[in-house]
Order: sequence, then C-alpha cells, then structure tokens
Amino acid sequence: MPDNLLIPPNRVKRYFLYLLLFSLLPVLSASAQILNDSTQNVYGTKTTKTYLENDFLRGDYTLRRVDTALTNMHQARNWYHDTTFHQDLGNVGTAAKPILWQFPQKIGVRLGKNAFDRYAYKPESITYFDTKSPYTHLFYVQGGQGEQVFEAKHSRSITKNANIGFAFERMSGEKQFGVQPSLGKETQTQHTGFVLFTHLQDSTGKYHLFSNYIHVDHDLAETGGIRIGAEATRDSVFGVFSGGDAPAWLMQAANEEKRNSFHLTQFYTLAKEYIKVFHTLDFRHQYNKYFDNQVNRYGAKQPPLLYPAIEVDSTKTDDRSWYREMENTVGITGNHPLFVYKLYARRRDASINLNTRSQIDPIDSTRVTEGYRRSFGQNFIGGETQFRLKDIFNITVNAEYQLFKDYLATASARVKYFTFSQTRSSYSPTLVQQFMASNHFNWNNNFDNIVADRTAASVQGTLWRNTLTAELARVNLQNYVIYNKLAEPEQLSKQLSFYTAFVHHHLALKNFHADHVFSYNQLNNAEEIRMPKWLVNSRIYYQGSLFKNALFGQVGVETYVTDSYYADAYMPVTQQFYLQDNFRVPGSNFTSKPYPVVDLFLTVDIKSFNGFVKMSHVNQGYPQAGYFSSPYYPGMGRSFVFGIKWMFFD
Repeated sequence: MPDNLLIPPNRVKRYFLYLLLFSLLPVLSASAQILNDSTQNVYGTKTTKTYLENDFLRGDYTLRRVDTALTNMHQARNWYHDTTFHQDLGNVGTAAKPILWQFPQKIGVRLGKNAFDRYAYKPESITYFDTKSPYTHLFYVQGGQGEQVFEAKHSRSITKNANIGFAFERMSGEKQFGVQPSLGKETQTQHTGFVLFTHLQDSTGKYHLFSNYIHVDHDLAETGGIRIGAEATRDSVFGVFSGGDAPAWLMQAANEEKRNSFHLTQFYTLAKEYIKVFHTLDFRHQYNKYFDNQVNRYGAKQPPLLYPAIEVDSTKTDDRSWYREMENTVGITGNHPLFVYKLYARRRDASINLNTRSQIDPIDSTRVTEGYRRSFGQNFIGGETQFRLKDIFNITVNAEYQLFKDYLATASARVKYFTFSQTRSSYSPTLVQQFMASNHFNWNNNFDNIVADRTAASVQGTLWRNTLTAELARVNLQNYVIYNKLAEPEQLSKQLSFYTAFVHHHLALKNFHADHVFSYNQLNNAEEIRMPKWLVNSRIYYQGSLFKNALFGQVGVETYVTDSYYADAYMPVTQQFYLQDNFRVPGSNFTSKPYPVVDLFLTVDIKSFNGFVKMSHVNQGYPQAGYFSSPYYPGMGRSFVFGIKWMFFD
C-alpha cells in the first residue's frame, strides 16, 4: 500500500483534537443559554429549525424541525450523502455506482468521474439552520471490520437575520484482503470533507443570500480485487471468507480525488411573491490522480482487466486530470397559491486537462508527458412552471436548452394519488467518454448526442395502516455510450429499451412495522445495461418502549438481496465500471442463487441522544461462505457495529 495513504500519528492526534473541540462547543457556548423559571433549558428541537435554499426560492418558507428520527439510522446507505442503492467494492468509501439506472439531470459539458459522488457534500442540497441557540450535532459510527464514519456540525445565529455554520466529516475503512503481512492493518479508504455555510437576509425579508464553500479529499488504495488466478476454483474464490487473507492484484496503486466548490445564490423580491430576481454563482474544481509504482507486476489478459496497454511508462503510472467549471445563472421566479414559475439564462465555462507522466530518466533527466487540454463555453436557457389546485391536481413542466446542442424536458401531471410523467433529453457524452490520456488508455472520440426517453406512471397514498409508493416506467435509449469489455467507451448503434417497476410499502400495526422496497427490471432489449432483474430490501421491526419502558427505540431485522447477475466490473485507472461476462454477483459463477445479507439492529432515543447497535451480515456462512459486492470484490463479513447521534441545543 502507498505510504501516503497510511494515517500518520500527528494526523491521528489532530482528529482526536477535532473530536474534543466539537464535544466542547456546547460547554463553551453555555453562557449564552436562557433558562426558564424551573432552571430547565428551553432550547431543543422546537427552537432549532432547518430549511433548503430551493424551497425559499420557490416561496416555501416553511421551517422544519431538526431531524431526530431513528428510522434507517443503522443502515449504511444513510451514512452517506446519496442514500440510493449502490454497487461498491465492499468497503466504506470505495468506488461506487447506482445499481438502478438513473436518468441524467444535467446537460452540457460534464467530467464523468463520479465514483466517489455519494460520499461528497453537494452544494445545491446543503441544509441551512434557524437557531435560537447554538446547535451542535455529532454523528459517529464504528464497525468491527475497521469501518469508521464521523460527522460534526455546528450552526448559530449571529443576528436575527444571519446564520452561519460549518460541518466536518471523516470516513475510513481498513483493507479486508490483500494486506501485506509486514504492515499489519492497512487503511484502504480515507475521506475528509468540510463545508462552511451561511444564510443572510435583510430586515424586510425581501433579500436573501445563501452561500457555501466545500472541500473534499478522498483517497482509495486500489486492490484490483482478489487474485484467484486464471483457473479459478470454488475454494480459491470463496477462500477469502475462510478467515485467512487473500492476495490482491494491486499492492502499490491508489486513486486520489480533491474537490472544491463555491456556491452562492441571492434573490430579491420585487412584487410580493409574484416577481423575484435571482442570481446563482457556482465554481467547481475536481482533481484526480491515479498512480501505481509496480505496473510491471501485472499481466494484461487475466480477469479482472487491469492494464491492457502501456502507453508511456512500463514501470510506473502517474495519471492526472484537472477539471474546472464556472457557472453564472440569472433569472426571475415567482409563486402564487395556484402556480410557480421560473425563467433563467445560464453561462457555463469549463476546462479539462488530462496528462500522464513517466519517471525521470536517471541518465538524461528527461520526463515524457502526454496529455490533452480543452476549454468550453456554453450558454443555456431554461424554465419551470407548475399549476396546482390544492392537493388535488397539478401540472409541472421543466425545460433546459443548451443553445444549438443539448436539451432536457420533463412534463408531469398529478391527479390526487396518480402521477404521469414524460422526460426526454438529448445530452452530450461525458468528457471522460470522449477524451482520455493515460498510461494505459488513450482515446479521442467524436460521439453523437445520446437521446433518452422515459415514460412513467406512479401512485402514492395511504390506506388504513398501509403507505404505498409504486412506479412503472419504460426507458428508451439511442446512441447510448457504454464502457465495453475492454473498459473503453463505445457508442452503440442499436436502440436500447427496458422496463422498470419500483414499489415501497410500509405497514404499521400498532408497535410493529414492516417496510419493504422491491425493484424489478426487464432488460431483454438492453443487455448492455447491467442491473439485477430484481432487488428486495425488507425491514421488520418493533418500535416503542423497550426494557420495561426504560427506553424508546426500535429493534428488528433487515434483509437485502438481489438476483445473481453479471454486474459491471471496475477499472481503477479511469474510475469507471465496465461490461464483463466472467463473474456473477453476489455469488460468483459457482452459484447463481441469490444471497441475502441480514442485519439485526437495535436503535434507542434518549432525549437529544440517539444510538444504535447492530450485527451486520449475521447470516455469514449461510447459504454460502460469503458474497461479492462487485466482481472480484468480496462484501463485508460479519461485524458488530455501533453508532451515536448526539445533538446539543445550547
């Protein structure tokens, strides 16, 4: 493992100091608290509210209580900033992609390196606070396999019309296989994120400013998956779960990613809520580096595909990319009990720089560098309108057009419980799909726009003690771009079409709850899109007083299972998932049976303190030794995990 991914002792001390500082914040601000006549603190969830920037822009000034819910606190998906189902590499902070196909929501130029998106703060969805007293939030998770998640958040009002806050998060995970005996435990993932946010308004409430700055640093020691050899046997594949260590393909490879962003939105009300003018500024920077000091150790033909070619240096890989983007959006918006509208114009300036470097030659001190650089300037116009009649009927239309190239349009109609929608987009392939300069890949494509259509019908409602959300959709794709079995982008000439069904059902019988998610995907005419045919996530639990009314909490069991399918493999060089037909998940080629992952959990609520304990993957060994989350990447074994969420309101 690269030395720079090991946590040095001084950094460990620094993180303990961070934790100590955040824990002392409530004490340091105690002098600001106000006590009632009974000497009880009057601050709490009723005096600490949250809201989102987009709600205010749309005229919804509803303040919501800070989240104290126990539900899903134990679920690992909810420890990240994207809670949808993902395929990852079996550990906290590893590269991931959504399991279920998602319609792209952004047109125009896009980088296309999204493997770590689910772990990063998102500028447009930062939560802002209205606090009557300083508010501090601590969240910590520790797992028996070395996984660790920590977040600290603090917010306070400077004046009646100004609030500031910041959040700090850290994630890490230890290697589950491929550990070098001389090093003992090795860190596989390290993630550090920081966000500073503020909301200001004038005394009349006509002017509002929302702003945030985000820095994210994500490091992943790449393993390439377990090394099982060309003639794989059941023992060599499942031996990783037997308690011993399994060798990895890569020992000195790593991906580094740094993100910085600045976001600012301001708006001013000209005529009550009917006319507002707004301006949004967004700056984003993303730096990626992939390096490996032992390239010559690995062959090119064995699965998984690692280094299919050598372009510059046969001993060392040092690939880097820089992407910068600046956006300015100006427009008008307004709302009324019967309608909402928004019209805007946007300018996006972006640049990309890709290069790969060789080692310095000791004889002539030369270095070979190959790369690619390009800049883009794009203009957009767009709008949104919604007509609504109480909670009975509404029609919504959204559209955005990049002048002379891309477009995205959505229309939906809702009648009480039923919604019908149609979405169509013509969007450019990502920059990574079009350009690559690497020690192992080199392409310069001129792909046509991808055209996507999605037609959907859904129902949502509550009947007696049942809550149901269900959707049936058809997706049609033309000129779709995939990463083929050589891990290179390819534009398909044929048309792809598939159907999806999604159901979320919740049943509450007094203190007993059953919560089920079911997804079905019919992919007969879209074999290049790899999704499980079906996916089930089921949670059954008791919620109420526990231990003779000593605590309020939940106790239950959660099961996650998909059918067996040829999931996309992962290419660490480009951070992309690509087609493969050599390895089934979750059980490899030696079994096509589904493999359930079962967790037992207990969550408790004690005033402003929430906590959970769970035994994850309690069924390890049945019906087989273990499972794989991605081809050649084993899922986490049985582990005892605990977590806390502690809120301070003074």
